[in-house]
Amino acid sequence: MLKQLGDGCRDKPARDDATNSRILKAESKLDAAIVKACTGIDPTNLGFPGGCPDGTGPPFSLDDLRACIRTGYEQQALEAVNLAFPPP
Repeated sequence: MLKQLGDGCRDKPARDDATNSRILKAESKLDAAIVKACTGIDPTNLGFPGGCPDGTGPPFSLDDLRACIRTGYEQQALEAVNLAFPPP
């Protein structure tokens, strides 16, 4: 996938079915881990929303936390790709 992005495919999806399947599986595992670890916990007691957007408005919910973590990881991955393959 990184090679595809580095070969000038930045503006086109670079995922195939196998990659999409692995990404969906990883997202599902992440969601399950967050639910298992955080059910019954008020995220605001942990300092959230902090820098996380609260798309649903107060109170900051477990779904908001999952969205924040997922978005954060996606942003970090994009930044890593941009370091390895700087945009033109």
